[in-house]
Amino acid sequence: MSIADIITRFNSFNSGQQAVFYLIIGAIILMILEPFMAYFIVTLKKRELDKQLAAKKANLKVQNQPTSKKQNNSQGPA
Repeated sequence: MSIADIITRFNSFNSGQQAVFYLIIGAIILMILEPFMAYFIVTLKKRELDKQLAAKKANLKVQNQPTSKKQNNSQGPA
């Protein structure tokens, strides 16, 4: 069966049959694309979380480092 035969047969459908055909084709396309979309979304979310984690780690390193020796000795003698 050639593509021309499929197009000819499709053109003979009434509008209800065409609507069902489009729904079936659309569902099949979505089922095929779903794993790729899920992978893409999960990958983007992972990158976002990795960036947030790296920013938090960098922020903690900055907070834990003393800015000068005077601030550390400002507590007075023990």
